[in-house]
Amino acid sequence: LPFTPDSLRFQRSRVPDVTTYEQHVLAYDRGTKKLWVSGNAGLNWTKIGVDVTRYAWRELNSTYEDPTVVYFDQKVNDTTVMLYTSSNASGNGYKTQLFDSKLGAFMPGTFVLSYQYMFIQRNYTQIGQGTSTLSPLWVSHRRGMFQPATFPLELNEKHYALVDSSENQVMIAVYHDPNNTHVYLSE
Repeated sequence: LPFTPDSLRFQRSRVPDVTTYEQHVLAYDRGTKKLWVSGNAGLNWTKIGVDVTRYAWRELNSTYEDPTVVYFDQKVNDTTVMLYTSSNASGNGYKTQLFDSKLGAFMPGTFVLSYQYMFIQRNYTQIGQGTSTLSPLWVSHRRGMFQPATFPLELNEKHYALVDSSENQVMIAVYHDPNNTHVYLSE
């Protein structure tokens, strides 16, 4: 089996994180924080993101989403990122765009895609701590616009841990303080 060299080079010959779906290949170089995609099993590559901190392929077996969709956050500065999407829906190459222009920037390392849900966390200064009753946790259902999550208790929300979202509901643990963590189930 002959191998041909590829023009795509990764820093210090590191093997990147690679994910595949049919003919589509997604490669992320942790050293340079660049995200690459191939629509033809790696023959040609397109760089779709730089300064990427997290990425996810669309939900597998989704009936409402183009199978080529990739979601990723891209660094704006040291404390914020923005969410982008890239897809090859037209078959004419991957096109990258901002996912939700009204969402704005959010905290790095908080983007999570789980089944039909996406989650991000904004910090209190981004939503006006003390003057806002909005939760720092924002949720997108079936790739719609992000909305702030609402919880029944009026306690500070410090951290979140997604427990499950596989049954059309979200179970999430919210850490309020060292003595207080609650588990919530969405409606």
